[in-house]
Amino acid sequence: MQVISLNDPVLDRWLNESICVPDESFVPLNGKDKLFFRPLQESKGSLGVFLKEEVDPFRGLTGTKWLVHAADPGGIDLLRSKYEAAKLHLAVTESINFVVVKAMPIGRSLSVVKDRQAILQGLIQSVVKTDTIDRQWKFSLPTDFTRDPMLISSSGAPPLRDLQSRNDRADILLWHDAVYFVFYKKVEQLEGFPPEDRWFSPEARAAIRPTVQIRPK
Repeated sequence: MQVISLNDPVLDRWLNESICVPDESFVPLNGKDKLFFRPLQESKGSLGVFLKEEVDPFRGLTGTKWLVHAADPGGIDLLRSKYEAAKLHLAVTESINFVVVKAMPIGRSLSVVKDRQAILQGLIQSVVKTDTIDRQWKFSLPTDFTRDPMLISSSGAPPLRDLQSRNDRADILLWHDAVYFVFYKKVEQLEGFPPEDRWFSPEARAAIRPTVQIRPK
């Protein structure tokens, strides 16, 4: 399996364990919303901060598919939503510490687009809340897109280890002709990031993980 390598061990792990986890490893949320009340509420708050209202899956969009992935010890609990909005295909994969949004205009791919800068600029304008009271995110887009993967950080962004708040940094990842926006749910009152394998409660985890059947000898 191909992996994303950006020379940042924490970011590499987060991206590989979120982007590279296939839908088949997720379980539909069907009827289990109450068990995932806290992660869903946190997600609603986070996506409201990072995403434009038109592409926010919590803003009344129809046809959204919700999926969950319970981590093994030391892994990453993940919440995923897949939907279409603003003429875009969107897939949001979220943990307790970060959000990754895959976005692409319906029916298009970076592999067949001549002006990638224009596509990226349009996606930024459609998806990301770049200008708020608390931040102004600006991205210097390259003219050469041959490097794969390529990470484009917001101007003046600190290293991941030095983040103080969720407004300090946002990234654009270009990988395998796809565009991903990466946001960081850094809580100012906390030092570092909380464990990624404890976002879901034991009850929620038990509800979506298959019971191991031990056959008698």
